Amino acid sequence: MNHLFKKIALTSAPIISGAFVFVSCEQTVVVQEEQEKTYKLFLTTPEWGDVENIKTTLQQQLNNKLVELKSKAKVEIKFTNDTDYATLKENLNKQEADFAFISSGSIYDGRNQKQDLDKLNLKLQSLTRKLKGSDPEAKYQENNNPLFASASNQETYFKAIPWSEQWNDKANGNSWNGAIYTNFYEMNNYVPYQRGLIAIVANEQMTQDIIQAWNNKDLASFIKFGIGIGKSDSGSKYLLPQALFKKHFNKAGQEFLSFDEIRTNTKKYPQATLKQAKFTESQLEKNNDLHIFFANEGEYTWTKFKDSKQYAFAVNNSNPGRTGQKITFLTVTDVLPYNIGVFSKNVSDKHANDISEALIKLASENKDPWGPSVGFNSYKIINDSKTEFWDVVKNTLGE
Repeated sequence: MNHLFKKIALTSAPIISGAFVFVSCEQTVVVQEEQEKTYKLFLTTPEWGDVENIKTTLQQQLNNKLVELKSKAKVEIKFTNDTDYATLKENLNKQEADFAFISSGSIYDGRNQKQDLDKLNLKLQSLTRKLKGSDPEAKYQENNNPLFASASNQETYFKAIPWSEQWNDKANGNSWNGAIYTNFYEMNNYVPYQRGLIAIVANEQMTQDIIQAWNNKDLASFIKFGIGIGKSDSGSKYLLPQALFKKHFNKAGQEFLSFDEIRTNTKKYPQATLKQAKFTESQLEKNNDLHIFFANEGEYTWTKFKDSKQYAFAVNNSNPGRTGQKITFLTVTDVLPYNIGVFSKNVSDKHANDISEALIKLASENKDPWGPSVGFNSYKIINDSKTEFWDVVKNTLGE
């Protein structure tokens, strides 16, 4: 009722309030007039800057753009510290929110809840800057794996300057701009995906043993070195590594099935250690038994160096369990779409398009005060969620 519709009849129709009626000798066409409506946008709280000012500016600029687009949609911004995408998805389903960005992993995690997904409109693909050394076309291959090459290239950039206060230096460091270290990026080249990174934290001999176990597709040997994984709905830290393991560890009789099977089948994998642990916390003593970590590709590029994070991406040699160890990038994973802008079915198609276009225009004019602070540098319309989202997910995750 909030969007344009047409009703065609063979007989005349009564006048309808708020509608235009066109009558011909053959048919009557009733066109519902577009109504003004305000929609609630739930967005992640910015990671830097004056939060209230960003909120006010974004809301004003979006509404100004909607006026320019001659839209009768208006927006009201609400920032939330709740980064639980399942909660945001629930808010949309209950129509407590009209729009939110949701991770691909969370959407995928709810794929079997078709009734809930049918209530949502996957409309806006967020874009992020391309990392130097990465190959957008790289996909897993049995031999001459380009995912290895991307990881190796990124490790070279990562290690050019040791993780330290120098990273923050604009002239002689990695040029922190308030949100990211710009030296790691092709600043005007955007991609619609994210990847995971599998990193090794070990001494030289153990590093070589881990790489050999990977190259030999020896799953039992590989997992005995201990793996730090993410939550089950995490794209980069769970779903993507799991999909890569399924493609890679495929020896007959030794096939990898899932991380759940490794955790629960202690008879088959008696030496396996899998537990939730962040790559940035690899130097904590409680994680000394872990030497393989799942991370977001390039997460060091948006983590600002400070004293409290001096060992986020460096070895703490004062920790006896880490003395003499080093960080090695083993491989990146296949791709998963970056966060998706999702509308509830309470938003008409026209208004969803208008709000999406308004965000795209702000980003293209470098006037988006919010997106860059959460890693969104641009956006594009999703015209067909099957080919642009679900098929990409299926090609990577195989389901």
